[in-house]
Amino acid sequence: MIRYEKDTIEGDILALIKKDALPMLERLLSWAEDHESKALYMKLKADCLRYLAEMLPGKEREAVVEDAKYAYEQARSESEYLMSTHSLRLACALN
Repeated sequence: MIRYEKDTIEGDILALIKKDALPMLERLLSWAEDHESKALYMKLKADCLRYLAEMLPGKEREAVVEDAKYAYEQARSESEYLMSTHSLRLACALN
């Protein structure tokens, strides 16, 4: 019973990330014009990919982990243009 509930919840979360969150973040990234917006959306995308990777098995997980690493690097790169005390720059540096 508990295993069924866990699988159901994980399935719902996976669907939300894949079908809603990631496409929305891609749209927002395409509209972003300043470094702060780009860094924020890339960090959020990387976070979603990391959460997704935590629930995926094997090779599929490895591919998503690499995508998350790349997104975190892009976020960090964009955040370099922000002040050194900016909370988003600090958050990107910690990932």
